Amino acid sequence: MAGKMFQMRGLSELQSALRKLPEAMQEQALTKAAVDGALVIQEEAQVLVPVDTGRLRNSIVVSRTYKQHGRRVRIRGAVVVGIEGVARFYAHLVEFGSSKIGPRSFMRAALENKAQEALRAMGQQLGREIERAARRVGKWKYSRRLLRNIGRTKL
Repeated sequence: MAGKMFQMRGLSELQSALRKLPEAMQEQALTKAAVDGALVIQEEAQVLVPVDTGRLRNSIVVSRTYKQHGRRVRIRGAVVVGIEGVARFYAHLVEFGSSKIGPRSFMRAALENKAQEALRAMGQQLGREIERAARRVGKWKYSRRLLRNIGRTKL
C-alpha cells in the first residue's frame, strides 16, 4: 500500500454534517460505514486466500472488537478485518511465509486491490447514515450535492 494516495471528494461536507449529530449517532454512522468498507476487503481476502481445507478462508471475519493481552477491546467507530479461531495460529505463516514455504499474501493483497472500492462504500454508507440520523434528529436538510460527491475517489 505504500506509495498510493487516495483522495475523497465531499469528505469535509460529510465531516461537518456528522458533527451536527449527537455523539451516539456519530459513532453508529461511522461504525456502519467502516463495516461496509471492511466487508469489501473481507470478501476479496476470502477470494485470494489459498484454500486447502477452507478453514482459513472461513475464519476471515469483520469484528468490532479484537483481543489485546487476553482482553476483548472494542474500537469506537471502527472495525477490524482479521482471523478468528484456530486459523489465527497459522494465518501469518500463509501471509508472510516461513523458512519452508514462501509468502502467499491474501490480506495485504485484498487491501491493495480493493482499497478504492472500500473507501467508496464507506463514503456512500456514511452519507446514507448521516441522512437517516439527521432525519431522526430533524437538524439536517437533504443535500443532493453532498450525496453525489460522496465516494468519488482518485487513485
